Amino acid sequence: MATCQGQAWVQASGGTPGYSYQWDDPNQQTADTAKALCPGTYTVTVTDQNGCSQTARGTVDTTIETSIGGAASTEPNVELYPVPVEDHVVIELIGYQANKEVEVTVHNMLGQDIHKKSWPAANQSYTLTMSGIDPGAYIISIKVAEEITRKKVSVAY
Repeated sequence: MATCQGQAWVQASGGTPGYSYQWDDPNQQTADTAKALCPGTYTVTVTDQNGCSQTARGTVDTTIETSIGGAASTEPNVELYPVPVEDHVVIELIGYQANKEVEVTVHNMLGQDIHKKSWPAANQSYTLTMSGIDPGAYIISIKVAEEITRKKVSVAY
């Protein structure tokens, strides 16, 4: 049985704050982040307090296969903790080959690179220091070989 674990998120700006969200996924989610998504293309409509709407579209392209009694991953996965992030974040690679180099980039919400680090893939767990990064929302891109996984994180001190 497949368990869909994809996520899509949108960050609203402009208009009058107090945004509402409507995703077109089967669960008709209404938060800024839609979770438990299967691979596919999804649309979100963001509406501000004045009723002005904007639509965005994105694609979820991976899923995790699980079986009853425990996870049997057919796709590599990346886990980040703790959440919210404080002075460091642990990046755990699940199901990746150990001979691949890992490149991690922290991006602000404008898409600018804030921090970049590479490691030889000697193990499957890495600690990235986040001290000196202002509190707020960021995207962490984890590149292993040619595959890139992006995760949204909040930094709070």
